[in-house]
Amino acid sequence: MVKLNRTTEYGLMALSYIRGKDAGALTSAREIAQHFDLPFEILAKTLQRLKEEGLIASPYGTRGGYVLSKDLKTMNLLEFLRFME
Repeated sequence: MVKLNRTTEYGLMALSYIRGKDAGALTSAREIAQHFDLPFEILAKTLQRLKEEGLIASPYGTRGGYVLSKDLKTMNLLEFLRFME
């Protein structure tokens, strides 16, 4: 059984949520946190990490929100776990 840390779980949840939106639609950290009832501060740091890794982008800065910047089909779970853990 694989035990994921909290930020890895939040990262997967956030990516899943963003992926479910219309292409190009911005999603805020607060929107994701409220949807999953997650602590905003931890989620915001997790989203910054995903942004640094190039999985998501924040085209309008902190007030804009996030969109996918990489096709998730081209990434495998092991690759994701390596930079999240």
